[in-house]
Amino acid sequence: MARHREPETRREDVTSREIPLFFVPNEPFSPGRAVSLPASETRHVRSKRLLPGEPAGLLDGKGHLAIGVLDEGGESVAVERVVEGEGEPASRVLVFLGNSEPSRIEWAVEKGTECGAAGFYIVSLERTQRGHHESTASRMPRLRRIAAEAMKQCRRTVLPIVEGPISLREALALAPGVPFVAAPGAPRLQPPSELERNLSLFVGPEGGFSPAELSVFEAERVRVFSLGPRVLRVETAVVAALSHLVR
Repeated sequence: MARHREPETRREDVTSREIPLFFVPNEPFSPGRAVSLPASETRHVRSKRLLPGEPAGLLDGKGHLAIGVLDEGGESVAVERVVEGEGEPASRVLVFLGNSEPSRIEWAVEKGTECGAAGFYIVSLERTQRGHHESTASRMPRLRRIAAEAMKQCRRTVLPIVEGPISLREALALAPGVPFVAAPGAPRLQPPSELERNLSLFVGPEGGFSPAELSVFEAERVRVFSLGPRVLRVETAVVAALSHLVR
């Protein structure tokens, strides 16, 4: 009796959901071109025990996705085709995040990227602890790496902005559309209309916004909202709010 063979997957049927993705910024993608992987990504090739000839995907963080195969040394990918990426939301939401404990900021950037945030600005506020003011700038490279890993993991194609620390006035000047401001005791968050595609989300640090900062918001055209009767930690508030705002 002849042995039954499963049908082979054609190379053109491979999608980004089925293959490992590697972040390669500042490299053009075109069919027939071999794109070298950064050292950090070649380490991932080895850790995943990927073999030469296996399909792999490349992301440049600007919306481009290339699909190809790994070379013999696992240090580059031969591009076979460039396809339309998936995973980017229709709306663009920038998160302005009160400077807080580093682990909470990291968690917020990771999960916020997965939830579809277009970027993160770390904002130094009155209730930000002094040590966080001083350490945030040095931690920006790590936060950007976290965003890049989350982009790959959730199959997005655009790398979120990660910048800071900035002041509240600077944040308001950068905020697109009508800012949404999370504050306990305000009315519950109502999803924006379908016409609103560029949004800003402000989340305070531990202890929330100070009375003076809330006064600044009152003087601006903002929507102050709450996420319910419970007091949420910074990172939880980011995820909960993005689940309402991102489409």
